[in-house]
Amino acid sequence: MIGTCIPSSFNTEAPIDSEYFVRQVAGLTQITGDLMRVDPRVIDLGWGRMKTAIVTMKDTAFVSAADAAAHRQALLAQYLEAFRLVEKGDPGKGAEMLRALSASGSTRLTPDARAELNTLVDAQRGQVG
Repeated sequence: MIGTCIPSSFNTEAPIDSEYFVRQVAGLTQITGDLMRVDPRVIDLGWGRMKTAIVTMKDTAFVSAADAAAHRQALLAQYLEAFRLVEKGDPGKGAEMLRALSASGSTRLTPDARAELNTLVDAQRGQVG
């Protein structure tokens, strides 16, 4: 019995409910198992850095500041498509979409912003494989 493992000098305010304890451990074990099944390429932190870089780009980072919102949305859509492909287990197509994202950046971004995005894209492509 679980309650017998606790020393008698251990003081608790509520009695130990062994069934509740077993349910908690079972739930946490299931969560741990689910996390262990996640492909590390999907939870890589590079995805977040890339998305943050795109979302926080100033309008002046775009070749046409007047079209910055539309261009930002297009880059985000490509980023999301790449992520979803990797998430679904197709890293090859995800890497292709990352290349497309880089190509889109080359026509929509200023040289400095393009270099920043390409650094993040290249790093992520290296993780995707």
